[in-house]
Amino acid sequence: KALGVTRLSEEAELAKDDANFTATLRAYRVVTLESSTLRLHLVPELNARVVHILDKRSGRELLNQPAAEETSYPNRTGLSASVYPDFVNAPAYTVHWTAQLSEDKHEAILTGITPQGLTLRRTIRLAPAEPGIHTGTIAGNASAQPIDAVIQSQFDSYAGPMENAL
Repeated sequence: KALGVTRLSEEAELAKDDANFTATLRAYRVVTLESSTLRLHLVPELNARVVHILDKRSGRELLNQPAAEETSYPNRTGLSASVYPDFVNAPAYTVHWTAQLSEDKHEAILTGITPQGLTLRRTIRLAPAEPGIHTGTIAGNASAQPIDAVIQSQFDSYAGPMENAL
């Protein structure tokens, strides 16, 4: 700042990046799903984002882990679903998520609502015996007006160290 730097990225002014980073750097509630082969952590307040998937057989983390210096940290990478009003150049809708975990801890049902009245139901389920994750997201409209919505699902896996690449 003292040198006149106003941006760290093309996305936003430095003041906005700084405010966003400060607002998101705090403790979050984590919901854990677990099967005989996988352990999964999801954070409802980070867009219902899965932030950790451990393969219990190998001890390997399956998701790319964000760098703490990234401007969108910690709401970055992992397994996520976002809803946009437009497919191109529109910020995602803000969604307030709540989560319920099944008794066997193999499934989480997430319900979300936007200020515009868009309702979302996201299911994340672990296969009980083999390493498998099933996800689904359904959108609905609780308002009296039409709402444009595009659901984007993203899975940012960790491929392993570069020295192991072919």
